[in-house]
Amino acid sequence: MSTDEPHQRAAYVDFIVHLIVLTERAEEVALSQREFELAVSRFPGHTMSQVKELDDPPERCRSFAAVHRFDTVQHLIGWLESEDRQRLIQKFKSRYGDEAKISYPNELAGFSAWFSPPGVSDPMRKPVAIWKQSLVVLLALYPLVLLLGEYVPRCIPRAHPLTVKLAVATLAVAIMGFFLVPQLARLLRPWMEATRFWPQVLGAAALIGALTAFWAIMHYIPS
Repeated sequence: MSTDEPHQRAAYVDFIVHLIVLTERAEEVALSQREFELAVSRFPGHTMSQVKELDDPPERCRSFAAVHRFDTVQHLIGWLESEDRQRLIQKFKSRYGDEAKISYPNELAGFSAWFSPPGVSDPMRKPVAIWKQSLVVLLALYPLVLLLGEYVPRCIPRAHPLTVKLAVATLAVAIMGFFLVPQLARLLRPWMEATRFWPQVLGAAALIGALTAFWAIMHYIPS
C-alpha cells in the first residue's frame, strides 16, 4: 500500500487494525486475517483488504496492520457493526487471547467517522483532536439549525411544533452527515492536522469569529 497516493482525490476510507503478536504465532495470526478479508469482501462498498508488516515491533514480537478499504464511511460502518465481524473478533480472541494485542489507530468513535481522511495508510496516524472535531461540528450545526428553524415551519405551517422540531433535527443530521461536515473537514484538514501552537490557536479563533459573525447577522435580520 503506497503512502504517496493522492489523498485529496481519493474517494475511499480505510479502517486499520493494528496487531502485535508473539513472534512464534505471527505467521498464524497473519493468516487468520484472511477470514476477515473473506468476510468483509462480501459487504457493500468494500474495495480492498491488505495485511502489511510494520517496522520496529516490540521485543520478541512482530507487528502487522490489517487495512480494510471502503468507498464511503457509511459502508464501512455497516461492516464495523455487522454480526459477521463480531463473530470473527470473538473467535480470534478465544484462539489467541493475550498472545495478540489489537488496537484501532483510526477507530471511528464519536465524530471521528466524519473526520477520517480518505486514504489513511499510516496505522500510527494521530487522530484529529476531539475539541477540533467539536468546533467544526458546531460551525456546521449552529447556522444550519438556525436556517432550518426559520424556513421549515414555513413549509409545514400546520404541523405540530414537535413535528417541526423532528423535521429540523432530521434534516440537520442528514445534511451534516452526508455533505456539510465532510466538506468542512476536507477544507479545514490542514488546521485539524496542525500540531504547532499558533496555527491551531489562529485557526480556532477564525472559526469562532465566523460563528460570531453569523450570530450577529442573524440577530439583526428582521424575523
